[in-house]
Amino acid sequence: MKNLFSLFLLFYLCPNSAKAQLFSYNEQETPQIKFGIVGGYNYSNGKDIASSNYTFDPINSFHIGVSADLHLIKRFSIEPTFLISQKGFTFSNNIQSFGYKLDYVSFQILGKIHLTKSIKLLLGSETARLSNVTSIQNQLIDPSIFTEQDYTILGGIELSLFEKLSIHAKYNHSINSLADFVNTDENGNPIGTSDFRNRLVMIGATFYPFRFTMQW
Repeated sequence: MKNLFSLFLLFYLCPNSAKAQLFSYNEQETPQIKFGIVGGYNYSNGKDIASSNYTFDPINSFHIGVSADLHLIKRFSIEPTFLISQKGFTFSNNIQSFGYKLDYVSFQILGKIHLTKSIKLLLGSETARLSNVTSIQNQLIDPSIFTEQDYTILGGIELSLFEKLSIHAKYNHSINSLADFVNTDENGNPIGTSDFRNRLVMIGATFYPFRFTMQW
């Protein structure tokens, strides 16, 4: 509650010019292309959509990469992004527990709807290729149980703080099976399968050192 009150107080005391920058849109903004460096924190977890046999817990990880913001028409831009991103989770049932870190090389394509000059709504998708699997609990790993490709949908919001710096928060959810596990009872008899999906919250920042204005 104190933090919320502090935010309201900061907003009330900030100059009108700063409020105008955040909540207004400059209709004279010219088309431009910006190239950025992206990095941030991943809050990664999993979900079994086929059963309720497992309890999942998140892991902390990261993402880093490069992007290009193509702002060619009013109130809309496209941002393709190449990332090295780590996902993963721990999961357990009544018998045993496991934990994996999954390293991906991914390509995101985001559409940005410019609600104001500084606030953008993000909608897009990601294609990621699995590059490495690490066991968190030093267990034997069979990488073949994981699919090489992870296709996800994502959405979020971006806030431009300065001309060359923005922060973002994105939610990323798999739409294909990450791994199919055969569940067994205490005697090793199969009792069904599990369909695992990645779930990921990405919080980070983009620094845009290069910007080119388009003239036509």
